[in-house]
Amino acid sequence: AKAPMSTPRASAGVAESGGIIYVMGGVGGGAYTNTVEAYNGTSWSPRAPMSVSRDLLAAAASNGKVYAIGGRTSNSPTTVLTSTVEEYDPVSDTWTTKSPMPTARSYLAAVTGSNGKIYAIGGCSESCTSALATVEEYNPATNTWATRSPMPTARSDSAAVAAPDGKIYVI
Repeated sequence: AKAPMSTPRASAGVAESGGIIYVMGGVGGGAYTNTVEAYNGTSWSPRAPMSVSRDLLAAAASNGKVYAIGGRTSNSPTTVLTSTVEEYDPVSDTWTTKSPMPTARSYLAAVTGSNGKIYAIGGCSESCTSALATVEEYNPATNTWATRSPMPTARSDSAAVAAPDGKIYVI
């Protein structure tokens, strides 16, 4: 067992950068949050909040920065998804809004490829009645998005990993 987070939450984004684990957003006590906590292997500490409170977001790290991607900002009376992308700089403890993801969605996976680009994969749209096969690539160096070939099987609430063979596996 390790130290518990300060803010209980579900459906948060999680990414590791520089040996630190960052947990952002999520929902706790029925409310969406924009809070961020960092875990150094021993203890948790608060970090600057994101500008957008959301859950069911994806997170990834590239070149020493952490990215919060998409998610859900409301579920009542209707579901509202966001395409917002925010970049966290651990050195300055600040968030910067980046180019939005082309497809607003929740329940997506994100992974950083061996090329340093971030891939937003799958997820679902507004009502989440059907999964998406969508794959979009974010280039942090140019702050641009590109649409890539869709997955052969649409899916949401999945996991993705960049493997040593240079491929990305969605599970």
